[in-house]
Amino acid sequence: MGDKVTKIGVWGMGGIGKTAIMRHINNRLQEETNEFSDVIWVTVSQPLDLLKLQTEIATALKLCLREDEDKEAFPLEEVGIHEPNKQNGCKLVITTRSVGVCRSMGCEEVRVPPLSKEEALNLFLDKVGRNILHVPTLNEES
Repeated sequence: MGDKVTKIGVWGMGGIGKTAIMRHINNRLQEETNEFSDVIWVTVSQPLDLLKLQTEIATALKLCLREDEDKEAFPLEEVGIHEPNKQNGCKLVITTRSVGVCRSMGCEEVRVPPLSKEEALNLFLDKVGRNILHVPTLNEES
C-alpha cells in the first residue's frame, strides 16, 4: 500500500492459488478501501489477444477505443493507465507462472510456493472430511 513498490509480479506453478490470492485482495480493495480511485481486474489470455486486453482495460476505465486505432504494442497510458510510479500513485500487479515475465516487466517478485506435504494433506482432509482416513482401501503409503 506504500509508495515504495509500484509493480508487483506474483508468480508460481499453475494451480497454486496465485489468482485466488489476488482476487481476494482485489475484492477487499474494491469494498474496503478508498486508497485507489480505480481498481480493475483483467485476464490476459494465452495466446495474447492484445485487442481484447486493450478493450477490457478501456471498458473497466469507462473509456472507448477507436476502431481505427493501432492494435499493436502500446504504452499503458494509451488506455488510461499511467506507468506506475511514486508520483502518480498507480500500481500494477500481475500473476504469472513465469518469473521471467515479472522480471521483464520490472516487477517486485513475490513467489507463491507449493504447500508442504502436511499442509496439502490438511487442506485435502478439511475439504473431504477426516473420516476418509478410516476407509480401509486408503492409506498414507499409497
